[in-house]
Amino acid sequence: MRLQDTDQRVAEDKPVTPAFIYAALLWYPVELRMQTLLVESGLNEIDALNIAMTEVLDDVQRTIAIPKRFSHEYPGYLGTARTIDQTCRSSRL
Repeated sequence: MRLQDTDQRVAEDKPVTPAFIYAALLWYPVELRMQTLLVESGLNEIDALNIAMTEVLDDVQRTIAIPKRFSHEYPGYLGTARTIDQTCRSSRL
């Protein structure tokens, strides 16, 4: 869903930030890690999300170079990605 909207923005010659692309691509690994942390550690959702974002981003940056200006924006975009994801799920119910 998020990348379809991005395709439309590109087609309309609107700007697309690389930080959003990273967040969209990394959201599901972050969500999986967050769910694991919630079950295994009993952390609240915010703490589990913050730890998951940090761990996934650290892991990815061992393999690919993500400029700091985008990796520092990443957590904010993940919050947006999470809201969009929850909206999409609830609209399917």
